[in-house]
Amino acid sequence: MTWRTKLLIGIVFIGGCLLPSALSALGQETLRYVALIAASGNRTAPGTGDVTMLTVTPDEGTVLGSIPTTGRTVELAVAPDGRYALAINQSGTASLLTGLDTLQPVEERLLPAGLGTSGVAITPDGSTALILSSGQNPPLLTIIDGLPDAPTVRTTLPIPGALPGSELDIAMFPSGETAAIGAGCGGLSLLDGLLSGTAAFRPGSPFDFVGCVQGLAVAPDETRIYTASLLSGEGFAVLTIEGVQPGEHPFLAGMSAIASSTFSNLRRTPDGSRLLVPGFQGLFIYQETDMGPALLKLLRVGPRSRAARQGGVALSPDGQLALLANIDTGGRTTLSIISDVLTEDPRETARIGSSEMVNTLEGAQQSIAFVPHLTPPAFFREQEPNDDLQQANAIVPDVTVIGVFDPAGDEDYFRFDAQGGEQVIVETRAQRLDPPSAADTVVALLDGQGHVLAENDDVGATFDSRVEVVLPAPGRYFIRLRESRNKGGSQFNYEATISLSPPRQ
Repeated sequence: MTWRTKLLIGIVFIGGCLLPSALSALGQETLRYVALIAASGNRTAPGTGDVTMLTVTPDEGTVLGSIPTTGRTVELAVAPDGRYALAINQSGTASLLTGLDTLQPVEERLLPAGLGTSGVAITPDGSTALILSSGQNPPLLTIIDGLPDAPTVRTTLPIPGALPGSELDIAMFPSGETAAIGAGCGGLSLLDGLLSGTAAFRPGSPFDFVGCVQGLAVAPDETRIYTASLLSGEGFAVLTIEGVQPGEHPFLAGMSAIASSTFSNLRRTPDGSRLLVPGFQGLFIYQETDMGPALLKLLRVGPRSRAARQGGVALSPDGQLALLANIDTGGRTTLSIISDVLTEDPRETARIGSSEMVNTLEGAQQSIAFVPHLTPPAFFREQEPNDDLQQANAIVPDVTVIGVFDPAGDEDYFRFDAQGGEQVIVETRAQRLDPPSAADTVVALLDGQGHVLAENDDVGATFDSRVEVVLPAPGRYFIRLRESRNKGGSQFNYEATISLSPPRQ
């Protein structure tokens, strides 16, 4: 399957958000991240898939595209080095998504995952994945080694205390030697020896504390585990579990109760100072203190709908920003961007509205994951006049061009310089924008004398276009974009990605 990008300024038009225009931030220095979201709510629209790729800043969100997967994705995990991701599907398989670092990801292969998958984690070195599935009796843990190049199943183990159909969760220790596994009301289990020996559940697993485990996080120094737990008849609480290192016996060290309808999961900032727990009332942000976690702030985020609930949440690699799913009936999703997470005043600073690119399955928690060490693409707004070779706008790949064919018959030219031997890919998005553009694009790559090296009208089942060429020599190259019927107007907008790969040695 091919990467079906969809380059658009999502915060401007997805769901009609009343948030700042993405274009106003172009060229400014700001924090920018790349994230993936399981968006399996609708596969009927052209260009939609099961995993949506986003860029996120404190002020805006940009949908980069959808990555089609085999089966509907319910869980996501990204390798710590950002090289690949695992998208766990309802069909009992895991899609290995590679090419994240090139912003042209593909589903490279399918791996076994088990039915009813509800948790996945990857070791810090990226070599091993742990997948939890509760669709069989007993629920199973599958360990896959050799990622991403030569994946093989090491073993499958029954999960202590887990019941068929139960909600499972997993958190990896920073060392990669141990994983904590929550089996809902079945307790907490610890799996040791992941990297240095034979993986086995610690004697005494599952450990039963207070309530049903609904979220897990491990402290950076590996001395504590935090759980978001349902207390029988008493609401919810964040529990602090100590004695969790190999050879120790876990015990309940503290509890911070709070009146909330539900906790769905829990995330910890990389420095260990904050815990983020979504619930029906909003996002609960805890601050680590000498006395344990203390509630810092309850953020009431997302649409103010009685049917809305908070679902998945993910933290940026530096912990400064969070992305939270707000899910309404029917799986309609809006995404809240939470900024200043590490300060005393975290707040919702932007929102991405509901669309087929972000909606999820009804009843799903919606999995979100940031991609580490990946720089989002730059953006360039076309500058008229750029109607011929002499007027071509200068660009520097990798870049996303934002333009419009206006008036009718308008052609847009862009130029860049290359050393020769690089592979250039130019891909347009018009029909696959949300909402769709009226434009039917044609893209051509020209050499320095204006000779056409490659041209394409339609790619796949869409009216969008793509060319892919290895540049034959050093020099200047041109990109020509036009509307195939010579139509134009403000509704004939398009977006195009120009990416340049280094020459092969």
